Amino acid sequence: MVLSAIATAVLTAPVSFPPLVVTVAGYVLTAGTVAGAISQLTVATDATIPALPPDNAAPEPSNNETNE
Repeated sequence: MVLSAIATAVLTAPVSFPPLVVTVAGYVLTAGTVAGAISQLTVATDATIPALPPDNAAPEPSNNETNE
């Protein structure tokens, strides 16, 4: 988000920058926008991810095992 803000400031500045700086700022703005969109799309909530048992938890017996 910070890179996008800096790139926007460079592109909208009332002064002239060399063409290379303007081109790089355009690419940085595009990359920052895409990264922001991807980060908003890939947010997982607790409702969609089942809780994992702790590593030391005993496994649950299967239906094929009999208790004798």
